[in-house]
Amino acid sequence: MSVCATNGIDSSIFVNAITDAPPAGCPNVPTYTTTGGNTVTFTDVTVAAIDAGGLAAIAGFDTVLLYEVCDIANHTATMAALNSYLTAGDGKLVIYDADRCYGPTIPNYGTFLFPFTTSNPGPEGYAGTPTFIETETQPAVLTRALAGILTGNSTDAIGDSNTFVANNPAWCAAEEGPNGLGVVGIQIGYARTAAGGLVIYDGNDNWSTYGHAWDAQVFSNILDQPFNPDGLPCGRVATGITVTPGTATDPVGSSHTVTATLLNSSGAPLVGVTVTFKVTSGPNAGKTGTCVTNAAGQCTFTYSDPPGVTGTDNIVATFTDATGTLHSSNTATKTWQPVCTNTTVTVSVTHFVTQPPCNGPGCSSQSTVTTTVTVSGFVTQPPPCNGPTCSSQATVTGAIMVLGLVGVFLVLFVVILMIIRRKVRCRNCGQLFDERLRRCPRCGAPA
Repeated sequence: MSVCATNGIDSSIFVNAITDAPPAGCPNVPTYTTTGGNTVTFTDVTVAAIDAGGLAAIAGFDTVLLYEVCDIANHTATMAALNSYLTAGDGKLVIYDADRCYGPTIPNYGTFLFPFTTSNPGPEGYAGTPTFIETETQPAVLTRALAGILTGNSTDAIGDSNTFVANNPAWCAAEEGPNGLGVVGIQIGYARTAAGGLVIYDGNDNWSTYGHAWDAQVFSNILDQPFNPDGLPCGRVATGITVTPGTATDPVGSSHTVTATLLNSSGAPLVGVTVTFKVTSGPNAGKTGTCVTNAAGQCTFTYSDPPGVTGTDNIVATFTDATGTLHSSNTATKTWQPVCTNTTVTVSVTHFVTQPPCNGPGCSSQSTVTTTVTVSGFVTQPPPCNGPTCSSQATVTGAIMVLGLVGVFLVLFVVILMIIRRKVRCRNCGQLFDERLRRCPRCGAPA
């Protein structure tokens, strides 16, 4: 459907839900100014064009808006392009999946990067009121100014909303509400990729609706919402189970504790539920633990890292609900870093110094000398050492160098010893001998 289309089943989101008319600049360069003051330029790119061109057809845009593509599962090339767009961090993908897609035309996002399924009432005119899940601060604006629009009122934007019933744990909830079928779940949510790609889902009624004030504000918020970084808090993952802290760093050989928080779709704690934790990858992969949630819907898992084992662990928590559905949390990471310790090493070396033959009374041909050398430095457990004052590391090589210095000392000691042993000549026969002998070893004459 064209941005500038004015009527019929293919009319645009502007005519259907935002302004009741095509945007300014149609049909040449359609533009729209958000409530945040940003002017956005729109370009029509058909699904057929993405099927043919792949990622290249959308890579040049910072935002891609998918409006009412109910048969998305039939367009595998388009789905692959959208997945690649997000994975590469090329920009922001917005999925508008509203009441046109219902009954036999419910979209199948099973092959999407972050799969989800929805409950789709269709254009029935059901009324509903929203529940806001998180508190946002700048630069996040996804739920900006929405709270005051429906004060004391309801809208079919909520009641006819296509609402999450199951989803990948990467999804975070921004706004929830019961649709006309009684399903409570995420209606506005988001997920992000490691490269900074952001996808925003809006299941609110944006096709045949009387909720234009709400829809127009949501539309402006989505367009104004930045990505990479997005600043969105992800206070609750859409599966109802969240693991905190999301990231942590500690020394090797210590312990780490994570907390799982379980909430139902209304934000109330789930009490008495068994949670299973698992280190899915990293140096401690395979470690598991279970706990049962308390009155706050929380329980903890603690595990220890073996001494000297560095790397990053990925931790996931799961629980099974009353229907047998398995829910997975976000992935928390734990990085184990090397430890730097200040260590003093003392080395004692005992050696013998050999002298020329000694024949005098009490004269020993060997003397024992003990040399002690002390070295202070930082010893890495294990290397490399990342401590703030980690330098001048004492290693095995350093110890060898210390012994080498002792060897030099011993050589100097012997040389000096040889130098200070003075020779005298016998006045009787002329023989040279050590003055400590007192008598000439040849003729016996006194020194």
